Amino acid sequence: RSASVTCTENAQIWALDRQTFRYYRASNDKRLEKLALDVLAHVPLLKDLQYTQLARAAEVARTVDFEEGDVIISKGEVGHTFYIVLEG
Repeated sequence: RSASVTCTENAQIWALDRQTFRYYRASNDKRLEKLALDVLAHVPLLKDLQYTQLARAAEVARTVDFEEGDVIISKGEVGHTFYIVLEG
């Protein structure tokens, strides 16, 4: 283990065995990957990519949340990340 957890008061907790946790995490990852592929397929800038290229991009795409007022990138700044606004 990389951390210790100590109960400081009476508690009731849920526990998942490793196999179950991995199964549900993988299931959720595939659902998010499908959503990402659907979004990428509708981005005009990516319209010339082949399905396999879009699928690979969807595999590595991750959702990043920002709060109102957060600066995502500033004009003139060198960008290293390609963002697609999903909502907001």
